[in-house]
Amino acid sequence: MITRLSEHFPKHLLSTVLLSVSIVGGCSQPDSSQQASAPTAIPVQWQKIEPGRVQEMSEFVGTLQAAEIVEVRPEVQGQIQDILVQPGDRVGRGTPIMTLRPDQTMPQLQGATATLQSARASRETAVRQRKVALAQVATAESDVALAQTNYERATYLVGQGAIGAYQFDQAENNLEAARNRLTTAREQLRVAEVQIAQSDSRVKETQAQVDAARVSVNFRQILSPLSGIVGDIAVKAGDVVTTGQTITTITQNAALDLRLSVPANRLPDLRAGLPVELLDPNNKQKIATGTINFVSPNVNTQAQSVLVKARFSNQDGQLRNGQFVRARVIWAQNPGILIPMTAVTRTGAQGFVYVITTSEDGTESAQPIVEQRPVKLGTLQGDQYEVLNGIEAGEQIATSNILRLRNGAPVQPQS
Repeated sequence: MITRLSEHFPKHLLSTVLLSVSIVGGCSQPDSSQQASAPTAIPVQWQKIEPGRVQEMSEFVGTLQAAEIVEVRPEVQGQIQDILVQPGDRVGRGTPIMTLRPDQTMPQLQGATATLQSARASRETAVRQRKVALAQVATAESDVALAQTNYERATYLVGQGAIGAYQFDQAENNLEAARNRLTTAREQLRVAEVQIAQSDSRVKETQAQVDAARVSVNFRQILSPLSGIVGDIAVKAGDVVTTGQTITTITQNAALDLRLSVPANRLPDLRAGLPVELLDPNNKQKIATGTINFVSPNVNTQAQSVLVKARFSNQDGQLRNGQFVRARVIWAQNPGILIPMTAVTRTGAQGFVYVITTSEDGTESAQPIVEQRPVKLGTLQGDQYEVLNGIEAGEQIATSNILRLRNGAPVQPQS
């Protein structure tokens, strides 16, 4: 059984009820057009701006030069018996590089040794003769003293008539004979001393010959004069090499010097200790850091430049002697703000960044949005821009999907 509402309610109350139902029904169904127009958050990466160091710098090109390069030469002539290293090997000071056959040097050493032994034997003979001569001199001096005493006594006695002329003559002859023996003994001593001196000279001379011959034998082993890298080896086993012939080089490249020509107008800023960075030629990333250790006192009058050297450690061996490189001289470093190049957009000459902020709805879960903000850019520092003004340390900026952003666009962290 159907009952009409109009039969139970007054018309004005019925109108009120229907209006209320209409309002409730309208609120319970969302507007599809409004839901479709809500912007979607753009995924981006962002980073917090931290205070950094802004560098005043200049880029140059130059050539790396090894601290020391030594040409290896044999000290004696000979035939190469063995080559003990390969080009490119790292060797220490005193490391054997090659050996020569000892065919010519060993007989020389043996002959010199025999001569030295003979000279030493001659000296020993002279020393014995000197010893005998010294004893003879001592005996002769004693005989002379005794003969002198007898002669003086005979002279007195013959004056007194106590002895005859014959006895006096005998005493006089004995004195003369003793003096002659002393003279002879002294001459023999002098000769013995001369022989010793000559023997000493001969021993010294032959010892030098032995040393030279022994060095020649030792020089059949060619040693590295310093620690470094073996260069190209220009000979092979069996080749005959001569004294002074260059057979290879040893490059001491644990440290390398970079030679730069710096404009003369930078002279007031040049000083030892200034940092210098070597750059990767492909991406300009820093690959090594050194310091200036030499500033030439002279200016190249034609180029109006100054020769500067900076030293770089090369313990990993990645740098090479003669390598042409790009370098950056750091003149000064000051506090400042640096941002990635990827965070910057441009409209004409004006640069912009997108600063991460939140919509002002007063809730903790407010939607992050971006604010397009103009910035004044300074110098390019590698892959970063110096910012002179427009943003402050502590703010956060978007660094990806920059071309999709607009002022006020909602964003979310990019996974």
